[in-house]
Amino acid sequence: MEQRIQENEDMGIDLVEILSLMLRKWWMICLSLLIGASVAFGYTKFFVTPQYQASSMIYVLGKSAGESINVQLSRQLTSDFITLAKSRPVIENVVDKLGLDMTYEEVSRMIVVENPADTSMLKTTVTSVKPNLAKDLANAMSDTMADRIQEVMATDKPSVVEKAIEPQYPVTPNTTKNVILGGLLGVILMMGILVMRFLMDDRIKNQEDVERYLQLHVLATIPVEKRR
Repeated sequence: MEQRIQENEDMGIDLVEILSLMLRKWWMICLSLLIGASVAFGYTKFFVTPQYQASSMIYVLGKSAGESINVQLSRQLTSDFITLAKSRPVIENVVDKLGLDMTYEEVSRMIVVENPADTSMLKTTVTSVKPNLAKDLANAMSDTMADRIQEVMATDKPSVVEKAIEPQYPVTPNTTKNVILGGLLGVILMMGILVMRFLMDDRIKNQEDVERYLQLHVLATIPVEKRR
């Protein structure tokens, strides 16, 4: 029982000493914060390529189809249209229409087609390093998808609800977020180094260390005066 109490007291002293160490080394922690934030800012600005997004939207069910198809079947068909939208004929037609020197796989990776909840619409989002290419691809995808759906369904051509516009600002990277994360990472790394150095330091520095680790009583201490 006494041993357990002694271990708890030692742990409490360790935590107090670690906290005291952090307070003494506050300038190192602040410096690591600045260094981490600066490194993250520089990496984001000079090594991360900005990405732009543009979106367009079409209503996939024409008037005649809407009169004969119930809501449940409409949702099922909308899911099928998502698969149809990213099919090879659609994307290759878009590539030819825009005269792009890109493969089907490259363009497919740039495009996300989704069905907004509780709607019969398809939203096409294109991500690209070039804002004008993102806009052109999104609009060309909507037009080509509408033609393909009309051809496959043998119904009215879906209407374009929203045209894509050229994005003015990138969606990634988030410079502010990266700077904050970089600063926090620098602080955590420095605190980890300080704690490891503290735990690995087994030197006897003062009277308390002698009594605590060596279980000996100190009879006298000799003060050491620093040179002026």
